[in-house]
Amino acid sequence: MSFFNRPDSKRLSLRKTTVTIIAGLVICLFPIQAATSATGRVNYTTVYQQLEGFGAAGCYDAEALASHPDKEEIYDLFFRDLGLDVFRIKNTYDISASNINAVGQIVAAARQATRNPDLKLQLVPWSPPTYLKSTGALDSGTIKKDPNNNYMYSEYADWWLDSLTAPDGWSSVGISPDYISIQNEPDWGIQYQVCVLNPTENSSYAGYYRAFEAVFNRLDGNVSPMPKMLGPESIGFGTSQAYINALISRGQEDNIYGFSHHLYADGSFDNPDGMISAMQSYADSYGFKPLFQTEYGASGTPTFAHALLLAQHIHNSLVYEGVSSYYHWTLFRNGSYTTGGMVNLTPGGGYIVRDLYWFFKHYAYFTDPNWYRISASTSSSNLLMTAFKNPDCNELTIVVLNRATGSNTLKMTLNNFSPDLNDTEVYRSSSTEHWSYTGEFNPSETLTLPAQSITTINLTGTEEFTPGTGYISKCKIKAGKIQGEDSFTASGTFSSFSPDLEEVSQFDVNIISTDGNLIYAETSDFDVLDAARGIFKYKYSIPKGADGAITSLKLDFNKQNISIKAKNIDLTGLACPVELDVGLGDYILVCDIDETIVNGARKIIPTRLMRTYQDTLVVTKAKARQRSSPFRDSLSVKGEIALADINDSEPNLVSYDLNIGWGEQTFTVPAGNFTAKTGHRYKCSKIISDADDGLITASFDLNKCTFSLSVKEADSLDVSIDDEIPFRISVADFNETADVNLLLGH
Repeated sequence: MSFFNRPDSKRLSLRKTTVTIIAGLVICLFPIQAATSATGRVNYTTVYQQLEGFGAAGCYDAEALASHPDKEEIYDLFFRDLGLDVFRIKNTYDISASNINAVGQIVAAARQATRNPDLKLQLVPWSPPTYLKSTGALDSGTIKKDPNNNYMYSEYADWWLDSLTAPDGWSSVGISPDYISIQNEPDWGIQYQVCVLNPTENSSYAGYYRAFEAVFNRLDGNVSPMPKMLGPESIGFGTSQAYINALISRGQEDNIYGFSHHLYADGSFDNPDGMISAMQSYADSYGFKPLFQTEYGASGTPTFAHALLLAQHIHNSLVYEGVSSYYHWTLFRNGSYTTGGMVNLTPGGGYIVRDLYWFFKHYAYFTDPNWYRISASTSSSNLLMTAFKNPDCNELTIVVLNRATGSNTLKMTLNNFSPDLNDTEVYRSSSTEHWSYTGEFNPSETLTLPAQSITTINLTGTEEFTPGTGYISKCKIKAGKIQGEDSFTASGTFSSFSPDLEEVSQFDVNIISTDGNLIYAETSDFDVLDAARGIFKYKYSIPKGADGAITSLKLDFNKQNISIKAKNIDLTGLACPVELDVGLGDYILVCDIDETIVNGARKIIPTRLMRTYQDTLVVTKAKARQRSSPFRDSLSVKGEIALADINDSEPNLVSYDLNIGWGEQTFTVPAGNFTAKTGHRYKCSKIISDADDGLITASFDLNKCTFSLSVKEADSLDVSIDDEIPFRISVADFNETADVNLLLGH
């Protein structure tokens, strides 16, 4: 909803005499987790996608809502209090005039000044009318063929034009959609009211690419304003790819505004993280257009567990796929059919507000179209944090989902944003709370996050501008075989950086670690003559046997691009997030690079950079199995390990006990059981632990900073996949712990 239409939420008290609020059941699939503490970080100037808005559907039961005795209260819930930006409606022109009239009444009420005059609409059909169907029915089939055996694309486009402009069409009830999709789920043909369209035409099915082209050509110039066309509105982002490729091959890339899809074919609603990898790959291939997730929901009557999962799907879609819009299915349902409804209209009047409503509100209420998602991360895999800023750069909204079955606390750092501590709000929902105002927010204090809860923080304040702000989109950091052979490459964009190059005589580059330590610095001469036509290019070849250095630096002040390369430099001690500073005389460009950018989201910064600098333990893969028979449990862990105190001869693992901690248990490899190899490599096989049960096999390479180990024939291993289990290695002066989440495999 528009910001200027928001009610004062701190004082808002809605009186609902007929509403029943059902929180659902807290479904604890795993043991209750103990309270833990975490840290969070928001980078206000690291900007990702721009939002189109959060949406939900009203494709069924519009007539029931328009005639409901409590409709005015429900309209307030939807269009004043929820923060809904986009309302998805069903194109029933020449199919159901009563639906068009009912939707017209709902939209008119929604756009009242006290609700949301700026509400956007997306129009999409389930099927065209029967006279355009190959089956002569709304069910099954494809676009009809003419007597010459050609699909009736032109007639289909005429229907679309008439639906928007005819005297009995959508314009007659004051509706001009902001977005249209020509067909809901063209790849799905086993449901009431469908129209199957193949990515490309064949003898059995019309081609989506040709239908899209026909509709665009018919509407362009004949409809004002021209709606933004989305597609293919498929059942999954995976299945959308063939449609998108076909559209591009047909020359429609410039005519489609954004790529839309659902999530039904991409995994399970109960396992949001199972889609992450595919989301990232999809974004890499198709993120050059705005991405829309326009329908998804669980089957059955909505429960609290569904709300918790909905929030995870929203977070993952925003962060890993980079969607500009996320729509829930559905805003409301009537009678006994309750599937997906945020609100269910009950027989005989009254309504039920589901937990879905409250969890969705945490993302939608304090954000608006044209806002930007910005960098946000936490130290706990159970705390999913998403952050947004407004285009005027004076407002910040942070959403934190605690999906764990135990409470958490969060200490947050706000980079490049100074909040007005007299203008903050914090709201929380859980199984027992619904958008509950919990007080004001102070970043110097710890935020409490109850088990399975969602919290929204809204702040006003000031962006802390530095002379130049860089946005690094790619960064690769490699650790060499020995110190001094590391490499660093980065590229991205910048803003607010316009130095007077005539006054610059040198440039400075600093690479700074997360703890504020300067890891690498270099200064070189700057010649303004090298900045031809607003582009500064620096090249350097390292002489044989010389120390490493920056080999290239490019600053394009026209396109505001930056790229830098350095090789054979010493990056010992470098940890994420990384800060890259480029100075030109008295001017400086500051680039914050977080963990998701360095080496890509799937790889971590090399732990080898911590060797000789700081004891470090990282788990990259872990698996624990508990069997019914005693002393048959097993554990395997792989990861990276760096020792601060290491030299040519020490530590020699042969000389020390090595203790492995897993939760409350400890397994020990007694001194003398490791076999030493050259280069700080050590192995042992099937060693009986003298501290507990178990046979231990382990391999350590302290130069490459890698390890792998397994414990077999153990008993009573902790296998709680919803907990962060402490894993510890202790040997000589090294004693470090890493929290392991078996649900994520690390």
